[in-house]
Amino acid sequence: PYTSSPRFTIASIRAIAIGVVMTASNVSIAERSRISEFLFSLFNIFPSAWHSFAYSRKINQVTLLAQQKLEELKSVEHPAAGTTSGKEADLSWSMSVVPKTLEPGVDLFQVELTIIFSLRGTEYAEKFITYIQQ
Repeated sequence: PYTSSPRFTIASIRAIAIGVVMTASNVSIAERSRISEFLFSLFNIFPSAWHSFAYSRKINQVTLLAQQKLEELKSVEHPAAGTTSGKEADLSWSMSVVPKTLEPGVDLFQVELTIIFSLRGTEYAEKFITYIQQ
């Protein structure tokens, strides 16, 4: 059978590294303090960097879905005014199409697309607004 290797979290690695530094006998107390502050700062960067990476990936997915939905709407010869919604993978979306007249003879649809996603228990909404010819 397979055996699993132990999983280390950032917190456990941080504790081990700081513990090693604090017990080193050939390092002065001032140096230990500077090294432990540096390690503490360094290990605190990783969770925020990981969250930023995950958020960036999700925003890429949201942007691609928005582009897809808007291209689908543009390909329809006579889009209907109203609201539609749906779900694609783990993204929920809602699109409203509202007729607008900017001036006589200039009739457009205002398209508002909202995509909702969740990341680490927090819900986010990204809104895209554009205009297309009627």
